Order: sequence, then C-alpha cells, then structure tokens
Amino acid sequence: MTTAVRITRLTKKYANSAGSLTTVFDTFDLEIEQGAITCIVGPSGCGKTTLLNIVAGLDRPDGGAVDFGPLSNGTRPPLGYMFQRDRLLPWRTVLENTMLGVEVMRGDRTSTEQALHLLDRFGLGGFETSYPSQLSEGMRQRVALARTLLVEPKLLLLDEPFAGVDYEVKLLLENHLLVRARQLGATTVFVSHDLESAIVLGDRVVTLSARPAHIRKVYEISLPGEPREALAARQTGEFRTYLASLAADVLGV
Repeated sequence: MTTAVRITRLTKKYANSAGSLTTVFDTFDLEIEQGAITCIVGPSGCGKTTLLNIVAGLDRPDGGAVDFGPLSNGTRPPLGYMFQRDRLLPWRTVLENTMLGVEVMRGDRTSTEQALHLLDRFGLGGFETSYPSQLSEGMRQRVALARTLLVEPKLLLLDEPFAGVDYEVKLLLENHLLVRARQLGATTVFVSHDLESAIVLGDRVVTLSARPAHIRKVYEISLPGEPREALAARQTGEFRTYLASLAADVLGV
C-alpha cells in the first residue's frame, strides 16, 4: 500500500463561547491510501469536516503533521474540495459555476464541452443558463459536484456531497463518482453520516468516536460484482452485514 496522506499526532482545539477549549483531536493518526476511496463516518461534531479542512490546508492544526506521499513529491497534490454547502455564486449560471474551478486553478475557459457532458450526466441538461436561485437544493449540490470533478483532482475531498438529493439521484451520483474517481486515479476522502453511501463507495470505511476523536475501527470493504453499481451493491448480503456492523459501531444499535 502506498500512502497518499499521512496524518500524525494531530491535535486541534477550539475555544467555545465560554472561553474554554474544546479538544477535537488529540494525537490523532490516520493513513490514507493512494488512489483509494476512504470514507470517514462518526457522530455529529466529532471533527470530520475539521479533518478535511486541515488536509486541504484551510485550517491549521495546533500540533502534529499532515504529510503527502511520494507520488506528489511530498506536496499537496491538485485538490478538489466539495463543501457541505454548495457555495455557488448567485450571479453565475449553472454552466459558469461549473467552470469556475478550472478557470481559477488553470485559467481554463475551454472545458465547456466537458462541463456540459458532466451536467448532462447529472441530470442537469437544459439548466445550463439557469441561476442558482432557480434550482432546488439537490440540483445545486449536483452543480457543486460537477464543478469539483471538472478540475480532475488527484486529491478529492467530499463533505456530505449527497445532502439534499433524492434517493434516485444519489444512486446516479454514486455510480458516476465510483467511475470518475477510478478514471482520475484520485485519492478520495468522503465524510458523511450516510452509512449506506460509505459502504457502497468505500474501499475502506473509518469510524470515529465522539470528540476528542479517535479511530474506533477500520473496515476493509469487499463487495461482489466489481465494478460496483450502487443499487446492486445494496442488495447483497455483504452490504447488509457491513451496514449492521457500522450501525452498531457508530450508532450503538
């Protein structure tokens, strides 16, 4: 196994409204495998989003280190980050919002055809000239995911990417994400409360405790019928076994 991201003895604390410190991580360790999809689940407030922000360089730890593997020469590789909120710019159309990442990162204004293809795959064909205010929450999430994938990241960070989308659309997006992450060879970190999506997408599922977070268990996911298909995977006995174990681990049921 080649490690793409190594998190070592990570410590992070925040001051609360009373002025006392809340410890999110205390000497936390995690290794993320190159080219794999690692899903991280755990109780609300345990630090999943904070972990993504630190890996992305948007937040600084109080202690410890985040190191990147030899295939990126030790530096942070080209990054795509889909936040919990879609963060679409209200004055830009759907197509313009989808193109924003490649314009900013590469000065690329020529990927229109690829953007249109992604939007069509995500069920947004015909909405290219619409504005965010004209879209449902689920449609906005799909635009945000298309924007993230269009930059062809080598490190893909996803924070609750399917929030607000219908079940049928979630299946479609899961299938596309499985294919696209493999095509890009992207190292993917997916955090969610959705245990089903974590099992369907993940090569590994890491369960975290309440804060200060530590790793409760790491599940190596093996499902029949590779390449995976979202609905078919959910109908297997292996899926149901993983779901029962994860529910007991994360939810205590």
